[in-house]
Amino acid sequence: MQLYTTRALFCLILIIFITGMGGFFIGLKFFSAHVSDISHIVTRLDILHANNNALWRNFSPTWRSLKRVVDLPYVLYYAFYTTKLPVYELSLSRSDTKNLLANLPVYPGNTLLYDEHKEAVKGSFRTSAYFTDEAKIRYRGLTSSHWNAKKKSWHIILPSSQPLQGTHKLRFVLPEDRRWATYLVNQHRAQKLNLIMLTAHFGRLTVNEENAGIYLVQEGWTPALLTKTGRTPDGIIFSERDGALQKNLFMPEHIDMWENKLTGEPAASHKALRALLDLIANSPDDEFANTLPRILNMEATYNWMLLIALSGSAHQNNYENAAFYFDPSSNMFEPIPFDLSLNPLGSTWNHGKNNLIRRIMSIPSFQKEFSARIAAYVRNPQTLQDDLAVYDMTVDQIKPDVLSDIKKIQSSAEVLQSFIDQRTIIETNAHILADMIRQNGAIYYDPIPKL
Repeated sequence: MQLYTTRALFCLILIIFITGMGGFFIGLKFFSAHVSDISHIVTRLDILHANNNALWRNFSPTWRSLKRVVDLPYVLYYAFYTTKLPVYELSLSRSDTKNLLANLPVYPGNTLLYDEHKEAVKGSFRTSAYFTDEAKIRYRGLTSSHWNAKKKSWHIILPSSQPLQGTHKLRFVLPEDRRWATYLVNQHRAQKLNLIMLTAHFGRLTVNEENAGIYLVQEGWTPALLTKTGRTPDGIIFSERDGALQKNLFMPEHIDMWENKLTGEPAASHKALRALLDLIANSPDDEFANTLPRILNMEATYNWMLLIALSGSAHQNNYENAAFYFDPSSNMFEPIPFDLSLNPLGSTWNHGKNNLIRRIMSIPSFQKEFSARIAAYVRNPQTLQDDLAVYDMTVDQIKPDVLSDIKKIQSSAEVLQSFIDQRTIIETNAHILADMIRQNGAIYYDPIPKL
């Protein structure tokens, strides 16, 4: 039996013998009276993996197993459940598996996965009616939450001559990182708004015949993304390269932090991108207002901002996750939503550190047009009902797979609560934006100093 499962069973047996049922009810009463203290302790234990003391770090797997004791009823209930999600299979040699683990950053001293740690190995990849033994496989995810536990995020490159449903790049992402069903709501909204966005669905993964649980399966940056969204297939997708963190991507002197995501080529010599960055960083307001619509698709830009406002996300900012599509036939850019988070809005919309949005919202005509887009979306009650229907359908679809997944990072109780919390945020954010429009006729925007 795997060590992971052994620890969980050992902890369960230990609790039963030590506490008995009487101790259980005493503990339950204590928990109810001291829930905030317990919550604080749990939070501290959850980050044991990042403790600088190696002795404490070694206890982290045991704590994660201990948390799974409360998942036992769900595991038993779904013991004979057969998933209805797509199933994917990875096969790696034992030596290649060891090499992938050895190539990860030394954690917690290093918490970011840069290019030097992205060595891929060759293995086989299989799903319904598809097989290749020429897949390039590695771990993925810049931050350590993607690879510091037993369940890790994966990056798969298939042979370009043998794509799967039009793409040869796949990401198997920990669903917790993309807020579970929230990603599919943002994807649904992006499709309604005619925005480019990496599409995703949920699936199950096995690695060397071991069940790895449920994942968000996301396509990678490929020309197929442009074709299916009706863009020019010879267009360019610009985003930051590895190592760009802590450098302002919207400054022209940092253009070397950008790259063409379709080819991997650096963007430093791209004149149109440099002109856009220079306009954002250095132009006076009148020049910015007159020139921006000539090089940036404002329809797509307002819709991108709308998607960001609805999600309360500040994850696309000056330092990370910035992305643009460039159409060489028109010399026009349009922003691409990428890696959006979900956060509750306050009484004002303060995106965070994004100089493009800050500059747009400083121009009255732009701000007026953006507020009109917000009003058109949130005033129609059907739009929110439509978005929530996608959320509810997705949760219903994945819940059995989530509750039967013993490898997931969160406990089942935490996931079930997050389903409730995230739905509430989606609904509340739309109402807050509607209230802003109703009370002021515009969005309350909290500008931040130039950064």
